[in-house]
Amino acid sequence: MSVTQKEKFVQPYTHLAEIYDDVMDHVDYEKWAHYIDKIARSHNLERSDMLDISCGTGSLCFYLEQLGYNAFGSDSAVLMLRQARRRARQKEYCAHFWCADMVRPSTRKRFNLIVSLYDSMNYLLHDEEWLSCFKVVANSLSSTGLFIFDISTIKNSLRYFNAFVHQEKIRQGKYKRHSYFDVNTKIQTNLFKIFFHRIPELIFIEEHRQRIRTLKEILKIINQSPLDVLAYYDDFNFQKGSEDSDRIHFILKKTE
Repeated sequence: MSVTQKEKFVQPYTHLAEIYDDVMDHVDYEKWAHYIDKIARSHNLERSDMLDISCGTGSLCFYLEQLGYNAFGSDSAVLMLRQARRRARQKEYCAHFWCADMVRPSTRKRFNLIVSLYDSMNYLLHDEEWLSCFKVVANSLSSTGLFIFDISTIKNSLRYFNAFVHQEKIRQGKYKRHSYFDVNTKIQTNLFKIFFHRIPELIFIEEHRQRIRTLKEILKIINQSPLDVLAYYDDFNFQKGSEDSDRIHFILKKTE
């Protein structure tokens, strides 16, 4: 007997959290961790306490822990953190996780390294949110600490994520992702339709929105913050990033 399916809109990372690691299994987090470590080491940063302020399900924290860092992670999505804690228990990692928004203080601890990766900063839609995030980071960095974050560029959205559709079967069910980019508002929208075998009557819909800023716009915001730019690199190398990059990694320190 066929089941009549209804669509139900839910908040971002409500049900995507459960399938997130399957959706992201193409991402080489180990490579990413080694790249971040190379950047840190090139700036004479010791492997000590690090914080991922958009840690998701904890993948990057786990790999950085294996490299010798004391890993901590925070995220605003409670259900993503639940997956991170579950994975930490299963794999006997020492990483600590807590719920916190990127734009609000969450700890008095100081870190040598703070990161926000896989274009999480793009989810901050307003310039004021960026400035709030930079202030929180500055207050949480040690005097010699680094903040490393990346952004996805307009070129990347136009090339790969405009009128893009991807669907895949996974062990829990299946999902379909519709991506489109508005060149006028610079808003990148990713619409996920998620189906679970255990709930055949429902299709859950999550809308994820990012604002894709130019390099010039981002540097202008940083100049208004308590942080200074040390470098910004193209994707996963050490060449200077530009508007022609698909992804740019920024390396910041506290203003002296």
